Amino acid sequence: MSEVRVVVVGAGIAGLTAALYLEAAGQHVIVLEASGRVGGRMVSDSVDGFTIDEGAQFLSTRYPVLGELIERVGFAASIVEVNPWVAVVRGGRLRRIRPDAPLSPLRSGLLRLPAYLRLAVGGMRLGRRTRALSQNDLSAWTSYDETDGKTWSESYFGAEVTRFMIEPCIASLFFQRLHDDSAALAMHTTSLFYGLSGDVKLTAPVGGMGALTRRLASGLDVRLGSRVGSISVAPTGVELTVGAERISANHVILAAPASAARVLHPEPTATERELLATPYSTTATVAIMVRRSFRLGPDVSNLYAFNLPESDRGAVVAVTIEEAKGGGRVGNGHLFHAYLSGDAAPKMIASSDDQIVSVVLSELEKFLPGVSREVFATRVYRWKEALALTPPGRARLVAQYRKSIGPAPRFLLAGDYTGMPFTEGAAETGRWAATTLVDRLAQWGGGVGSVAAAS
Repeated sequence: MSEVRVVVVGAGIAGLTAALYLEAAGQHVIVLEASGRVGGRMVSDSVDGFTIDEGAQFLSTRYPVLGELIERVGFAASIVEVNPWVAVVRGGRLRRIRPDAPLSPLRSGLLRLPAYLRLAVGGMRLGRRTRALSQNDLSAWTSYDETDGKTWSESYFGAEVTRFMIEPCIASLFFQRLHDDSAALAMHTTSLFYGLSGDVKLTAPVGGMGALTRRLASGLDVRLGSRVGSISVAPTGVELTVGAERISANHVILAAPASAARVLHPEPTATERELLATPYSTTATVAIMVRRSFRLGPDVSNLYAFNLPESDRGAVVAVTIEEAKGGGRVGNGHLFHAYLSGDAAPKMIASSDDQIVSVVLSELEKFLPGVSREVFATRVYRWKEALALTPPGRARLVAQYRKSIGPAPRFLLAGDYTGMPFTEGAAETGRWAATTLVDRLAQWGGGVGSVAAAS
């Protein structure tokens, strides 16, 4: 019989972050993961010498929680910068832009002069307004949570900037419609990924995102294949069943996706029920491995990604050229990764791999002519729950939930549906859950539970 104070359910980035902060505070933690691997949506595949990020694709120098954890586990040397050039389609052509080249939207023809001037002036104002706000904590953005992103963007930047810069960014990062999400998310994403909040660089782990989550998990007590069947509140704490095993603990951090946490939580409050009802966008990502003999055209050479605005979009919303992420991930060839839009994916996700690949390749031919003849392998990765939606009012709901935590919480929620809906946002929710619990324990002085095999 071993003693445990805290159980974390879910070994995605929120759960791993929570466990790491709890361990650093001297708490005894076990992490229960239903699948056979850690990482959640931060996972990588290896095919014929190619490293494929199945879900989450990159990090950023503006990610403080993940940056701290990377330093803590000695992984900093394995983080490399990503080529900063991206493109957006306008008039059938790829128009190149990069965050540290402020004139690039004008020079490339992505924006006309009046729209560019509105972006430049509005961007400076937005940078000043958001610079002091947390870049990973959704609850800090409640002042901008009353309207939807499209209404805000068109009012603030105008239709042209919205069409060619803001909407494609939201659609390709989150697989969501701009008008479905809060202005808080649109403002945050614009300031973060267009460099309005300071110098920002995209980075990626050598060996893929999965290499990072495996390193984070390496020093933790993570139990794979441990699907929690039920959770109940007992007089002495909380009891969880995992197959024939019964686990007793004082506190549980539910770091699984909202749909799984909703089933497991035995006594959610009204605020928690609302958070647990959060819907997710859907996507499928398609990795396309191409022979080295295929020549990249001048439009896509020295480019990391290109996005398609709604007016030019078919099933594919974005494409990445993976050799731009460095770290020897492309084997003996080229690796392209295509992402289905949040509109197309729900209709196509049940299709066969061959059907999905056929649609994707037909759309890629416009920008990568001849690519279909050079393909030697493909992989399709389906994400029914890709990223949590952030509708108007979500930031206020998260702030309300965080303020509601009492002196001895049995349950805490973590995951992208309780914060910013991307990798760093999910990590921030794990840190918040851990530090909140440690603070409450310091004030209250909880006991210790145990792990016991059921008789």
